Amino acid sequence: MKKIISSLLIALCFFNYVAQTTHTVNAGSYYYTPTNLTIQVGDSVIWINDGGLHDVNGDINSITNQPFNNPVTFDSPPTNTAGAVIFAYKFTVPGTYNYDCSVGSHAANGMVGSVIVNAQSAAVLNFTAIMDLTTPSGGSSGKAIMLTANQNISDLSSYGFGSATNGGGSDGEEYTFPNISLNGGQHIVVCRDSLALSTYFDGCLEQFSGSLYPNLIIESSSEPTGNGNDAYELFFNGSVIETFGDITHSYGTGGFTDLGWAYRDSWAWKDTSASNVGNWVYGGDNCSDSSITTQTSDCPFPLCGSTTSSIINSITENSLVYPNPTSNYIYLNAINGNSYSTIYDITGKLMQSTIEKKIDLSSYPNGLYILNIRSNNRVNTYRIIKE
Repeated sequence: MKKIISSLLIALCFFNYVAQTTHTVNAGSYYYTPTNLTIQVGDSVIWINDGGLHDVNGDINSITNQPFNNPVTFDSPPTNTAGAVIFAYKFTVPGTYNYDCSVGSHAANGMVGSVIVNAQSAAVLNFTAIMDLTTPSGGSSGKAIMLTANQNISDLSSYGFGSATNGGGSDGEEYTFPNISLNGGQHIVVCRDSLALSTYFDGCLEQFSGSLYPNLIIESSSEPTGNGNDAYELFFNGSVIETFGDITHSYGTGGFTDLGWAYRDSWAWKDTSASNVGNWVYGGDNCSDSSITTQTSDCPFPLCGSTTSSIINSITENSLVYPNPTSNYIYLNAINGNSYSTIYDITGKLMQSTIEKKIDLSSYPNGLYILNIRSNNRVNTYRIIKE
């Protein structure tokens, strides 16, 4: 008996981990309870034997000898062990599943059941941003997809996405998420170069303003691949549940800008404000070119808060930063409240982050550096010459 209970607990723990919800059906003398069950795609069902010899037959109707024609066929061996798991199954395809007990005359005596599997709402996970940014690291380092979980998701591996290259139609699911969980309200970012993107966002990427949970950042060597005119499809269990852009578009005389939704060297973001929720807004064609961070670009990313950027070139005795040029230290002056500074080289490489007002540059090679000072909800950007 202890072995049976242990097996049941293991099965329950396993399905609670990999499925969104686990449902239990009890089987006994000529009954399944509940007889009819309605669940969501991704949920699991465990049939428990209350006593007697029973199975779970979702293949051939034991009364008519005709196929049930379920979306997916399933069948289990019979068991007569009280308390044992007869069958456990995760439903990944929506539809109505009929089944019975094929042992003796059990089905004829009313031992039949059904499971209705509803397709999961696309609103559970959706696209929030599409990026094809120009970062100082170059290449594909600025390509990223951001999605938001609108409720808890215990197994993200049911979801994936793919791009539709140059309007040539769907290329199918090209990236599948790992088996991880998300909390409702949490953002997930899939990118090609997490370090370059984090540097470009200057610390904003990991925790967008207003987010209850830290953003989950996943680096992929191959996805995303969108080039600013490539639409994206979001998949759930192999079916498209959301599309960004037009997967079969064609150009007019305006090229990229003729599409309306293009994001070349830019971003597209799904507005979350109450007055405009769900509508896509766009940074503008090529708006991130020649920028060091998103705050210094022509299109700061919306979720990086209300910070504003300014590039300061003229250095005086009354400025925030002195001396400039410098051979050793720079000093920050006239800053009200706490500040956070980051220094990058001309390629966009993060050299240091600090809260100090005296910053040591003595070990740096001579050249041009970019200093960002974040203070009082504002970002000031300085060009520093080390000589």
